[in-house]
Amino acid sequence: MIHASPAVYQGKVYIGSWDSFLYALDAATGKFEWKFETGKQPIYHLLEGIQSSPVCTDGMVYFGSRDGFFYALNAGDGKQVWKYNADNSWVLATATINSGVVYIGTSDTFLFLAFDAKTGKEKLRYKCNGYVYSSPVVSGNIAYFGDFSGNLLAVDIKTGELTGKFSTNGRVKNATHVLNLKGDLDFNFLAKGMDNSLYTTSVIVMNKIYTLAPIVSSPVVNNSIIYFGSTDGYLYAINLK
Repeated sequence: MIHASPAVYQGKVYIGSWDSFLYALDAATGKFEWKFETGKQPIYHLLEGIQSSPVCTDGMVYFGSRDGFFYALNAGDGKQVWKYNADNSWVLATATINSGVVYIGTSDTFLFLAFDAKTGKEKLRYKCNGYVYSSPVVSGNIAYFGDFSGNLLAVDIKTGELTGKFSTNGRVKNATHVLNLKGDLDFNFLAKGMDNSLYTTSVIVMNKIYTLAPIVSSPVVNNSIIYFGSTDGYLYAINLK
């Protein structure tokens, strides 16, 4: 299965698949050029597959994987240049690259991260209250992105400090009885007394989490207004001034 958009760069098409490979094809002919294998989990198939779209610049291709890593490859031959270990957290959102810096989000570690695009050296990290599946948008010195707890966050890319946030109505209404005492998403907290091995437990817990109106979409900034969608079915337009 293919869940993400391809990237076209310097005569090649790059596309990730749930079979755990990132593929490079000749853009004119479709001829296979190379493939890069990410991690596999043959028993559970939970930590495997590529769900994010690749991003290419300066001879490199960047993408996240469900195997718990973010990868930077040579776009010409597919050789790994560097990778980030997300501690068994999915990296589902498409990365954003701005001024030589790569910005990503993680799932279970709730992190918003920035790396030097060439070396992979970490430049910034900010801990959120939930999974970060929203690709960030950078406007000026601020990165905007949503998290699964229903917050749209504004983080200064120079200092790593939170400069503002907007909470969906679902989060405002339901956070006190859905989030744990620290204010974070916590599957085990919500599944207390239930059997975690059952699929029905996951359904019940996720239905509770969705009452927060998580922000999974990527925001867009135009004329000092930021636009984004939520799982509550609404499109939001927030004035940034």
